[in-house]
Amino acid sequence: MSNLQTDMSMKLSEINQNINTIRSDLDTLNLTTSEIKSDINSLRSDCLSTKQRVLVLENKQKAMHESVTDIQSSAQFCSDQLDDVQKRMAILEKSGGNGSQLTNKMLAMEIKIENMEQQARQCNIELANLPERRGENLTTIVETIGSKINYPIHQKEIVAVHRVPQAQQSDRPKNIIVKLQSRTVRDNILSAFRTAKGIKTDVLGIAGPPRAVYMNEHLTWQNKQLFRETRERTRAQGYKYVCIKNGTILVREADTSPAFAIRSRNDLSKIQRKEA
Repeated sequence: MSNLQTDMSMKLSEINQNINTIRSDLDTLNLTTSEIKSDINSLRSDCLSTKQRVLVLENKQKAMHESVTDIQSSAQFCSDQLDDVQKRMAILEKSGGNGSQLTNKMLAMEIKIENMEQQARQCNIELANLPERRGENLTTIVETIGSKINYPIHQKEIVAVHRVPQAQQSDRPKNIIVKLQSRTVRDNILSAFRTAKGIKTDVLGIAGPPRAVYMNEHLTWQNKQLFRETRERTRAQGYKYVCIKNGTILVREADTSPAFAIRSRNDLSKIQRKEA
């Protein structure tokens, strides 16, 4: 009888040990299952975030494709216009047209082509004097500028952004061209920048001595040259105002004077000081 009780006690003890082992294994399994669930939730969150990023990239790619298509269309139009100029020149030469008539027609055609090239830039702004940094994020820079001029610029409003080299002053940082969703957005940003009276690089978190940041409409090379010459002549003649509006150079002698447009170098002769 004593041996039977001893055997029973040993069996019960063994059973209790097995039960404790099973409980420990279940606890470990529950912990592992919880970790797996957490990993699955994290993976789902990462997948959702990745899908959202892919969607943003697809939208950007679509917008850039549309932008490239617009540029190609503008380039094709300019090419067609040049072909038309050459045909007109050939016709004039055969018909014995005088040099003055030919020159006037060529000038009119050049202005027309220049206007088309400027129109292709109607949704763009150009930023100058921003130091270049390795690994810089130009989109973030544009968004930061928006926050500093109290006009939030959202990523979806930025179609494309890139730097372009200086035509002559290679020692200066490359300008930044920003293509926006619409001309309305561009005009609002330019207006906010003027209201803020500009900004300097230090408020953008850019290291180095503070430098003034310049923002203007994106002009063609010809219009940039014409704008520079116009500013020089207005200073020499004592004119008070010269600005750009929708790609057109506007000049005004004084507050009460009417504004007039400068569309070619021939128009520079209009800038004359009036006799008192």
